[in-house]
Amino acid sequence: PDAGPVAGGQALPNLFLEPVAIVEGKVNGQAVNTKTDRIPLKIGTGLTLDISHELNADGTMSVVWILKNGSNSIRDLALSAPLGEDVAIDGELKGSIGDAPSYDSATHRLLWHIPWLPAYAGSAKGTSVTASMSLHRDPTITADTPLVGSTTVSARDDFTGSVISLESDPILP
Repeated sequence: PDAGPVAGGQALPNLFLEPVAIVEGKVNGQAVNTKTDRIPLKIGTGLTLDISHELNADGTMSVVWILKNGSNSIRDLALSAPLGEDVAIDGELKGSIGDAPSYDSATHRLLWHIPWLPAYAGSAKGTSVTASMSLHRDPTITADTPLVGSTTVSARDDFTGSVISLESDPILP
């Protein structure tokens, strides 16, 4: 297999299995031994999304998306989340990699695109893959509607070619 990322000075391989079945027995008193060909099974990456948030009494809120990638690089990583009806952008949107996070006023959504994310990004010691957003909600509003709706994540695993999809719970007051 192709070598994966470099960690600790050594290239890490992409992960795959090659199962082989060996069958032994007797047919009509004759010993029979059969071995199957190797069948390579590629193992997909383990992408995760954690979300931390803090809502202050004055209505200011910080939201941080935290990504951790597994054993394979991924591409076309896209995150999207709708803001609650009464929530507005209140400052800069920052990302540690890829395009800067943005706000689409037509759809009232937070967006973040990362063209390519290396294997183990955010998982290896000293790496961080985060987007931070400063938001605001009028503190006199007491509705229990989501502050930020479910965050959806989509990407493509470079090694397996499979599509990766994740969805978080919404952020509630």
